[in-house]
Amino acid sequence: MKFGLISSPVPGHIHPMSTVGRELLKRGHETFFFNIEDIRAKITSEGHKFIPIGSDFPVGSWEKYWAPLSKEYGLGVVFKTIKLHTKLSKMMVREIPALAKELKLDAFLIDQVQFQGETIASLSGLPFISIACALHMDKDQNFHAPPPVSKRKYGENTLTRILNRIEWAVMEKVASPLVRSGNPHLKNADESFSKIAQIFPMPEGGDFPGNYPSECIHYVGSFIDQSRPQVPFDFEGLSDRPLIYASLGTLQNGMMEVYEKIAQACAGLDAQVILALGQWRETSTLPFLVPSNVKVVGYAPQIKLFERASLVITHAGMNTAYEALSFGLPMVAIPITNDQPAVARRLERVGAAEVVPIEKLSVKKLRAAIEKVLHQKSYKLSAEKMAQEIKVAGGVQRAADIIEQKLKEYYGKH
Repeated sequence: MKFGLISSPVPGHIHPMSTVGRELLKRGHETFFFNIEDIRAKITSEGHKFIPIGSDFPVGSWEKYWAPLSKEYGLGVVFKTIKLHTKLSKMMVREIPALAKELKLDAFLIDQVQFQGETIASLSGLPFISIACALHMDKDQNFHAPPPVSKRKYGENTLTRILNRIEWAVMEKVASPLVRSGNPHLKNADESFSKIAQIFPMPEGGDFPGNYPSECIHYVGSFIDQSRPQVPFDFEGLSDRPLIYASLGTLQNGMMEVYEKIAQACAGLDAQVILALGQWRETSTLPFLVPSNVKVVGYAPQIKLFERASLVITHAGMNTAYEALSFGLPMVAIPITNDQPAVARRLERVGAAEVVPIEKLSVKKLRAAIEKVLHQKSYKLSAEKMAQEIKVAGGVQRAADIIEQKLKEYYGKH
């Protein structure tokens, strides 16, 4: 089959979509990844055929629109992201259907936050499957679970349900231009998701329990792909001391003051720390002093380091969080924006992480959280419990099985 892949141009969304696509490539299918020109090298390095779109986003758009978001945090980033992606969404609706027909595609795999995906698939006359490349956006009809951009904890009491209902209403109002960018008649985001299958790369036990309207949700654990393109790394330089891996991902990674606090909080620990900046930067001229037990790199082979790590310090991006849980790794989470606070609350709820909100981040608080997670066995045990559930869930292989099975059933009826 020929699959069209659609996701945000953000690396954290491209990675999970590419991982599913590579599994389909292994099975003899073809993949065509639609995105803006600035992302061509990234997508081709992931093994997919790149299909450029972008009348509204010429070369240089990434640095102009997305790069500035790396130095901000909080709800302001959410509002700017919605505005930016509304423009991107409208462009995709204009351009992709005609290209899909030229390529004679058989189906789409669409990032769940690309709410216009249902419209693109409909205009193309093709079925589509939703892939949650970030925390899933489905609404809990009982309102026990807050929205996916909320800092609030899960709760079943009346007050919590009222507050969650209010937050959902506010979020839907703010996000309405983006949700309806493809189809102005959509009532809410849930109507834009696939009716064939929604695939969530997280363990069901690692999510908030919820009464979700869709009957085609599939929790598959995590997308671990050992064939992911690797970056060079000096593994021989690692010592026998416990390894702490720290990363703020590949988008919200421009705040050097946060990296500095991480480095200072780790100073003097009986551990070796790998601090990945998620960007190519001259690490010999950093704007802060690096302790002797901390090694700063631009990029790191994250999966390979997870195999050796004892603790992960993370922004609580969904991919990093559930990849870490796949290896039974406890975490200290520093959520920055978008869905990261909500992911952090899920990690906290299952007992696998301590959360230090970026608004309250200090060297003292971060150091205390690191030492607590390192020395209290309950965090490790909770993470290992999640690792077992993730293993049983099937991962990217199970995701590909579902895609093949559901599309076979679809075409058997049409």
